[in-house]
Amino acid sequence: MHAVVRNNLAVAGSYWALGYAVAVFFKAFGVFPAPNWPSASIALAAALVGGPRLWPGIFAGSFLANYTLFDASAVIAGAISLSNTLAPAVGALLIRRLCHTAQPFFQFRDVVVFTLFGAGLHGFIAATGGIAAAFAGGVLPAEAVPSAWLRWCLADAGGTLFFGPALLLWWHDRTVRLSRAQALELGTISLTTLLLTAAIFFLLSAERHAVSGLPYLLAAPLLWVTVRFSPRAGTTLFSAVAIVATLGTVAGLGPFILMGAERPLVTLGLMVVSLSIGVLSIGSLTAERKAAMRELEATNRELEERVAARTAELVRANRAKDEFLTTISHEMRTPLTSLLGNVQLLLDEPLLPSQRQMAERMGNSGESLLSLINDLLDLSRIEAGRLELDWGAVSVRAVAEGTVRMLETTAAVKGLAVRCDIHDVPDWVWGDAQRLRQALMNLLGNAVKFTECGEIRLEITPLEAAADSIHLCFSVSDTGIGIAEQDLAKLFRPFSQVEASTSRRYGGSGLGLMISKRLVEAMGGQIGVDSIPGQGSRFWFVIPLRHTQVEVSPPPGLLRPRPLSILLVEDVMESARVLEALIRREGHAVTLAEDGRAALAAVARTPYDLVLMDLQMPGMDGFETTRRLRALQDPAKACIPVFALTANVMRHTVEACLEAGMQDVVAKPLRLEQLNAKLIARFGAEIAHEPPASSDEEAEAELDTETLDQYHALLGPAAWLKVTAVYRTNSLASLERIRQAARAGDLEKVSRVAHSLAGSSLTLGISEIGALTADIEQAALEGDAARVQTRCEALSRQLPTALQALGRWETTMA
Repeated sequence: MHAVVRNNLAVAGSYWALGYAVAVFFKAFGVFPAPNWPSASIALAAALVGGPRLWPGIFAGSFLANYTLFDASAVIAGAISLSNTLAPAVGALLIRRLCHTAQPFFQFRDVVVFTLFGAGLHGFIAATGGIAAAFAGGVLPAEAVPSAWLRWCLADAGGTLFFGPALLLWWHDRTVRLSRAQALELGTISLTTLLLTAAIFFLLSAERHAVSGLPYLLAAPLLWVTVRFSPRAGTTLFSAVAIVATLGTVAGLGPFILMGAERPLVTLGLMVVSLSIGVLSIGSLTAERKAAMRELEATNRELEERVAARTAELVRANRAKDEFLTTISHEMRTPLTSLLGNVQLLLDEPLLPSQRQMAERMGNSGESLLSLINDLLDLSRIEAGRLELDWGAVSVRAVAEGTVRMLETTAAVKGLAVRCDIHDVPDWVWGDAQRLRQALMNLLGNAVKFTECGEIRLEITPLEAAADSIHLCFSVSDTGIGIAEQDLAKLFRPFSQVEASTSRRYGGSGLGLMISKRLVEAMGGQIGVDSIPGQGSRFWFVIPLRHTQVEVSPPPGLLRPRPLSILLVEDVMESARVLEALIRREGHAVTLAEDGRAALAAVARTPYDLVLMDLQMPGMDGFETTRRLRALQDPAKACIPVFALTANVMRHTVEACLEAGMQDVVAKPLRLEQLNAKLIARFGAEIAHEPPASSDEEAEAELDTETLDQYHALLGPAAWLKVTAVYRTNSLASLERIRQAARAGDLEKVSRVAHSLAGSSLTLGISEIGALTADIEQAALEGDAARVQTRCEALSRQLPTALQALGRWETTMA
């Protein structure tokens, strides 16, 4: 309550004091009533800030001013004061409803509302009520009403714009802080502007009409201060300029007096109103722009924070996915290593045909599962943007022919011929052999999968050739089911197949084409497909390659790693036993260690040539074990080469292995050819001595091509391929049965199985195998066990050669 009373007294006192000062000043120059009434600014500011609680203060201040300064009776002063209170109250009410009073003049709409209702309507209500009270009280004659009303309206409207904006901005906008440099700049500009105003309105002495435009030069610094600093600074400087200009004009000086204006104070009032509205408009537009910029900056910061948070989340998700893939690939590849290793060892043993068939199926299933795992890992790398290419010299012909050979057996079982046509391709190009082979394998595998009869054809042709580069087109054509045009868009998408029944009928994960597309694009090429339903499809891709030259090395089959002493560190004993058997078969001495501590103890006891180190082990993993190995006091043992043995061969894992002190990485499931290549590169090689060929063996298997031609023509290509596929399977099974019977001394069984194999071989025109097995049959009948053993060894070497020769002949007939 005391605060309300105190505030009302402050409003009343301020209203009266400012009115008294203005009245005294204007009376001194004989101009009264005052042509400008700044006390209206106090009234409107109080109504806006305090609301109805300060209306009594406004009324009291107006009553005192009118009663003491204008010699009005108490009744007339009270009536005028009512209108002077109603005017700011109505203006404040409309302003509160139509604009944001919390931040006045910070939007252009606020300036319009304030000008119309805070100044215009305020002046209209105050002038109308005041003139009506004066006329009713007999103070103002009827003929003076129009001019008095106009002067009164302009005085209150101009007075509102005189101090009102500055008062409100100082009240609301208290957070403006200027640096020392900004304060110095503002002070300098303000002082210069006031000196210029004083010069214009006090120092001009010559009567020149041209000087009438000089006051409007003041708009430039006023707008500059408003834009550069704040609307509060601009309106404050404007109030000071208006006071100086008013003082000079009332004193009979300044351009509006010198130019002989009929009503210089009215002209001054119009200038003050125009400058005030200009400052407020520019200030509001500037404030809007700054607010928009701050909002935009805040939005950008929020977006940046959200992007950063999302990026961090994605990084965490990718890291979690990588860790998951590392773990799951290790957990899946470890049993796969054991499975495929055991199958490989099993196939080296004498088996019954049915047993061999089951073992081969197990091996094929394991390879299919391994292929799926590799596809999923490739997909993960592709999606993470970590697809890596291993550039080097590539023999396109060798890659293409090797890939075709890998699928010949699968195709032959279905009675399909696979052809490879290579036209004018350079001997060597610079590319990624593994990725090229992977793309071709996917396309050829799909062709075999979706083709029931006919042929598969791989064709490689040059499209564009330059001095150092060439564009090669690889196309795989089949005579399969084909693809409808509306289904072509479904291709090259992950886990996508033409129809749901396709995966059930033909199998597959739907990843091969998508991975091929990404591989081709990574190599700078493009991929596509042309297809006719029921007639077949043609998948193609074009990649740019550079010419290169390489020195031809000796055939790798003639070399093998020198025998080594190897420590195998593997915590899964089943896998460890399989790996041990595979490595021992290559002539190496192998010692097992079940974890990192056992490995360190074994190294401390025995010097080894190499340590094959599993990475994921309980207790001490492969990284920590290697670091501790490198920290051993004995320099010879601390420098033992370590090869990581892991299912995760991503770049970050390889880099981590090298940082831990390892020399190389070997992928699981273990491939002996891969390991042998790394061992040869690290430890050197020796000549692989093969058993000498028997004197009665030929270097090349002999085929009775006339007989082959007859059967081929009689049966037709498809049926013939099915017959030869059955012969391949049965002949290899018969070889194992003959060897097993020979080792057991069962010559009767040797004779019986050899007789069957000789008959089928001679019938098909595979004359060399037929003659050799007939000789084995005769030796068995004669009881010559030594001769049987010698001829069995010859058959073991010649049968694979004969089957290869049969495959080459089939290729020429396709």
